Amino acid sequence: RKVLYTKFSRERRNEFQIMTRITEEDGIRRVWKLSLQKEGELHIRHMYENYRKLEHLYAYAGVQICPCELDEEKCALAFPFVEGESLETRISRHGKEGLAAAEISNIDMIPGNLLLDGEKVWVADYEWVFPFAVPIAFIYARSVFLQEAASALTKEEQEELYAIGGISMEEIPVYYHMEECFQEFAAGKGEPNALATFYGKLHRHNYPISIW
Repeated sequence: RKVLYTKFSRERRNEFQIMTRITEEDGIRRVWKLSLQKEGELHIRHMYENYRKLEHLYAYAGVQICPCELDEEKCALAFPFVEGESLETRISRHGKEGLAAAEISNIDMIPGNLLLDGEKVWVADYEWVFPFAVPIAFIYARSVFLQEAASALTKEEQEELYAIGGISMEEIPVYYHMEECFQEFAAGKGEPNALATFYGKLHRHNYPISIW
């Protein structure tokens, strides 16, 4: 089995630290998610439960949940490798797109986790699913917060992008604070968090180096 790619998520609390790995064997590629700490095995099992909750939820909209299998012995999740263009990449090419939410609060419905394969839409990651109501506007706002292309837009273009999700500029600080609270939850309160350090800079206007 050949390892093509490995990513570690170490900036979180121990129980949420995982490794994502892409392998190839006999010409077949697969994506694996494994816990980095023993106490993280429950998080892996929760992700499998999330798959079972979501697998039919978006079918009416033509959105398919990327399937996964639970390897009980290794406590690892195996996903098929889906070829496609992420919605984030398409937004970068076309300027801005709208993103819908669903009944169950899957706040991982961000452009980087949506793969577009012809007419199919794959939800490639569903690590953060909550069994309680989260405002649809927050999930949409989060999808804007976490894409680099949005930060390069003018103020007027950003307002138009948020307006697609029914969000006024006055509401953004509220949703932004909710995202900061979530990051604190994932990393651990009071713990050093490299990601949180950069969140403080996200609401400043950025300019691609290429324009200079």
